[in-house]
Amino acid sequence: MNLGIPSDPEELTMKLENGVITLGYGTGVMADEGNRFLIRNLYNPSGDTIDGKGYSGKLYFTITGPSGYVVPVMLREERFN
Repeated sequence: MNLGIPSDPEELTMKLENGVITLGYGTGVMADEGNRFLIRNLYNPSGDTIDGKGYSGKLYFTITGPSGYVVPVMLREERFN
């Protein structure tokens, strides 16, 4: 499945900076009362949020589906050995 995420680091950086792709982190239950379970945009963490529920410390990127809705996708974590 192609989610439109480029493998070239320079192209990915350009798309993140231009807002074509958004990258964020979840605030989860540990955040302040009004900020629980948000997904904060890493390129504008002061106020920009991404629609969806964000689990604490998880990383998300967004894709635009065929219907035009923006969908957050949680990245899978793996342990380094």
